[in-house]
Amino acid sequence: MKQRNDSASIYSSQNRADLAESEIAQMNVIREFLPAQLSLEELEAAVKEIISATGATSLKEMGKVMSVASRQLAGRAEGRAISEMVKKNIVVANESFYGGVYIPFSAFYQACCFSWLFFLQLFQFLVPVLSFIKIIR
Repeated sequence: MKQRNDSASIYSSQNRADLAESEIAQMNVIREFLPAQLSLEELEAAVKEIISATGATSLKEMGKVMSVASRQLAGRAEGRAISEMVKKNIVVANESFYGGVYIPFSAFYQACCFSWLFFLQLFQFLVPVLSFIKIIR
């Protein structure tokens, strides 16, 4: 279907309406025999179910989810749409709630590490200064 659609758009851009019309007509005939495509809501629900069934918790496990999703949704959704929906829903499942704002775990972890490093460096700076002030008195 995608190839026929691309061919029709190329023929149209090159002012070959006769070839574009034949591609569109063939595409319409083929479309009648293909299974109905899932809507975005149906695709998202199916992907969420597959993610929970496989127990995937990160994008590292996307391959496991994609293998199951590709088999279950074959012919009813494009691979690109399935992949985008899997990425979106795995990332959403792994966000943490912090301060009223959703922050991915990695960003939250980086913020914590940065604050600890900052206080560690501040402490390493202040100890000699405070020791020096104590010696002077």
